[in-house]
Amino acid sequence: MKLVEELDYQFDFEKLKKETPDILTNSLYCRFSGISIQHRPDIFPPWDQVDGLESLLLYKNYIEKDFSIINTKFKNTEFEKIIQDFNLVRSRLMILNLKSCYSIHQDPSWRLHIPIKTNFDCLFYYPDHNKHFHLEEGKIYKVNTTERHTFINAGQNVRSHFIGCLYN
Repeated sequence: MKLVEELDYQFDFEKLKKETPDILTNSLYCRFSGISIQHRPDIFPPWDQVDGLESLLLYKNYIEKDFSIINTKFKNTEFEKIIQDFNLVRSRLMILNLKSCYSIHQDPSWRLHIPIKTNFDCLFYYPDHNKHFHLEEGKIYKVNTTERHTFINAGQNVRSHFIGCLYN
């Protein structure tokens, strides 16, 4: 079983980086460790920018596929092109502070990951398989997050990833 697969997909990484907002300059984005690229219908500013960043357990009666509206900040961008090409939902730009990690968890679907800013001490770790993977900047990955996993940033810099939920 593949846990992480690099995809052969052409996109403009430099354009994506230029279109990436500086999350660290906005306290709302920092509080939620990211910005929503897609949100639920009928969610208005500023909440459309953080809708779907928390655990889905907080969104009773909603599923990932409900987060399908592209935030206006990301219209006509490389982000929107990738979302459409892969039919992504609940896409977001996430940061993970230096020397930190997520709890070990499972997600309801696979994820598409594009590391925008990373370092060699950032790793996906699958405890049940005793495997870890470093995802390189500028590449695009299909990641099996339905298996128990965590992400570790043991480095000295903040890590940022464009993440979207895959259902196809």
